Order: sequence, then C-alpha cells, then structure tokens
Amino acid sequence: MMTCSQTTDALRSIKGWRLTASFSVGGFLWVSFSRREPHRFLCISAQKITVADCIRGTVTECDAVYDEEALIAYSDAFPEEETVLAGEYGGSLPDDSGHGEQIITTALPDGLSAISFRTADGESILFYLCYPAYICGFSPDGNAMILADDGGVYVLARETNPEGGAANAAD
Repeated sequence: MMTCSQTTDALRSIKGWRLTASFSVGGFLWVSFSRREPHRFLCISAQKITVADCIRGTVTECDAVYDEEALIAYSDAFPEEETVLAGEYGGSLPDDSGHGEQIITTALPDGLSAISFRTADGESILFYLCYPAYICGFSPDGNAMILADDGGVYVLARETNPEGGAANAAD
C-alpha cells in the first residue's frame, strides 16, 4: 500500500501537471464540477461544503443544496448553474481527459485498488495503491484532475493546455 506521502510524490511526478492543493475532508460525500468554470468544484462533506479552485489551489466555504437521488447540486459559488454530483455512492467523473490522458483503476485482491495516470505518450504512473478511493477523475474540460480518499482530496491542474498557453486561465 502507498502512504499519503507516496501518493503526493507520485502525483507530483506526472509531467505537464502540478499538484495545486491537498486538503483533509471529514466525512467526504460528493464532488461537483462547474461546467461554466471547469477549474472549480464543490466538495460536499458531512462537516461542510466548500468550493475548490484547481488553478489557484484555494478552498473556501460556500452554501449549497443537493439532491443525492437526482445527483444534482445548486450553490452560491455557481449561481444559476445546476452541477452534477459524483462520489462513492453514485455519479462519476470522466476517466479520459479528452486530450489523450486516462485514469486507469484496477481492483486488486484483498479489496485494494490501484490507480494509474496514463499519459498521451502511453507512459503509466501508479499514483494510488490502497483501499478504493471515493472518486477519481478529470474535470469536464480535462484540464484538472482530482482524487478523493480517506486521506482527503488531491487536486491537480494541467500546466499548459494541449494547444499551448496556460490551461484554464484564472479570472
């Protein structure tokens, strides 16, 4: 099994991507990416609701209402936008960035799970080996990636977009 430190080091080794945030979450439930601002997502837990910015690495509290059956959320962080929930109990995030990268999850014996990042060049980087993560995948535009597990949430952002220039230029 990999420790949190080993997971962090492995995520930092992914070329073209940078770890922008890593934070603890008590009672993780859901994430919900904005489609209008795909570098931002809600993180809903039993303790509080926050919005994370994948570029800046900031995490701030916000208000939201959500429906676990319909898998939707509304938040003051994304006014007039319905976002889609994804987490351990339903919904999913894309495992393909749309830019050639993929997240590969493999169930292993003894209830363990291995998660690797496959680059557009075919290189595979194992970054998670532990009990199954709550959720792992890309943002709607493929320029951010998150992993949520018992240790918290890890957030990565693409250093440049596939066409060159800064990915998801911040406001």
